[in-house]
Amino acid sequence: MSGGSTNNLASLLAAFDRWASSRTDRTNTDWPTDFPRFDELVREAAKAMRAMVSSGLWKKSELADLVRAWSLSEEPELLKDEAIKIGPGVVPLLCALFEVADADTRWQIVAIAPSFEAMGFAFAMRGASDADSYVRRRAWIAAAKIDINRAAGEAVRSADETDPELVKLLGEIASLKHV
Repeated sequence: MSGGSTNNLASLLAAFDRWASSRTDRTNTDWPTDFPRFDELVREAAKAMRAMVSSGLWKKSELADLVRAWSLSEEPELLKDEAIKIGPGVVPLLCALFEVADADTRWQIVAIAPSFEAMGFAFAMRGASDADSYVRRRAWIAAAKIDINRAAGEAVRSADETDPELVKLLGEIASLKHV
């Protein structure tokens, strides 16, 4: 898939980079959401997602641009919300994004799993073995939302986890198993 939305997204990401590079002498108080064209960037990323879903095709460069947009917008979770609005047709794109994404994007994608039956428990459990502990935590929360009994059973078998926050979460999930 090529076209206007993905070209516009690439242009906005380049504008973001120029804006961000002009702030190198400041303290770390600028957030990506401070970018003056941030709302436009999110709208273009949402359009690009819809176009990719509609065509069923995407290039690696388009996925990379979309991953950057997801990562930049992770704090307000705007693209996560947009993906849910698109509906179940977005699942193949989300799975492709998960494969190439950074942790800031992967946690948002696993958090969406309860919204789409097609992603489901297996996808959440895939995130539960992610290298990043925050992605794992969000994946376990998603798994528990999808099927608390299965999540509780899996949580009991996850004794090798070392992240203290995740160990606590797994204990809570395991204790919620319904008989």
